Amino acid sequence: MAITSSIIPQNDNKLLQVFENTKKFIAEIDDIKEIQDLRNLADGFETSWRKYYRSSGLGFEQMFLGWETKVRSERRMGELLSEMDKNNGVRLEGTRRLHDETTAKLEDLGITKIQSFRFQQIADIIEDKFNKKIEELRLTFKEPTTSALLTQAHVSYSTGEDEWYTPPHIVELARKTMGGINLDPASCEEANELVKADKYFTVKDDGLKQKWFGNVWINPPFSEPTVQLFTQTIADKYENGEIKQGCIIINNATETKWFQYMAGKCSAICFPKGRIRFLDKNREQKPGSPLQGQAILYFGNNVEEFKNNFKELGLIVWPAK
Repeated sequence: MAITSSIIPQNDNKLLQVFENTKKFIAEIDDIKEIQDLRNLADGFETSWRKYYRSSGLGFEQMFLGWETKVRSERRMGELLSEMDKNNGVRLEGTRRLHDETTAKLEDLGITKIQSFRFQQIADIIEDKFNKKIEELRLTFKEPTTSALLTQAHVSYSTGEDEWYTPPHIVELARKTMGGINLDPASCEEANELVKADKYFTVKDDGLKQKWFGNVWINPPFSEPTVQLFTQTIADKYENGEIKQGCIIINNATETKWFQYMAGKCSAICFPKGRIRFLDKNREQKPGSPLQGQAILYFGNNVEEFKNNFKELGLIVWPAK
């Protein structure tokens, strides 16, 4: 089959080298316009080589590198977009809304809501799985698509590992609010190096069966049914006076019965503006980002203290009593 020169992409070795090198530092780019420009450049490059590949069966590596650079750029944009306020440019501070000219709107960035959702879907894939699936797609020698990537890799955030450590600055806000942390009933030695509770229970101790006391911090396993048991327990133990105060960090699964039960008994709730990046056993951020946002619920009489301390993280609400 004859191939016209109009559909044969230019063999731009310089651009190929740029894309190859870019993979190493895309995750470090913090300017969304810069990463958007890279994405658009890669998109045009990929489109050109895809046409050539469909016509000749040649140029797979060039087409794939353009697509990979594009999808890695979209992943980074998704990460940056997930950290932006999702309120059309209105910044939240505590419970107040402040208009901030420095907070960009999607329309200002030239990004549609559908694109934003798609980019954040890609960002939600944990990094190891994301890289693995890209390599698997490369080995098929078929035209790569983002839909195929998402279908294969975008699964539940749960990996079967419940060791997700809370960033220290959040623990410190809870400590400041309660005046100290006496107990962490769902912990381990490594986690308590960050929490610094006076006493902690491990999975072997089965904190659900132990007596709780004082000021409690808890980052429970997020998997069912354990999460339901811990959330109900902290609410009940505060209500019956077994503990003085409590702070729990959990997925903001507001539609679930366990969240509704706990929220109805707590004193205040913080909904962080972005998804919290938890730490691993090496105190490094977990790859990827959670598929769901989080909430921090407070039980106690120091509601004003909680509001003042946690408003830097996001919106503060308190149930009507």
